[in-house]
Amino acid sequence: MLEWSFDWRYMVRGLVLDKKRGNILK
Repeated sequence: MLEWSFDWRYMVRGLVLDKKRGNILK
């Protein structure tokens, strides 16, 4: 369960960073 929670947080963080980067690139 701990591993899954960590993965979920990591994925969300990656998506947020990707969105911010995408906005900057666009």
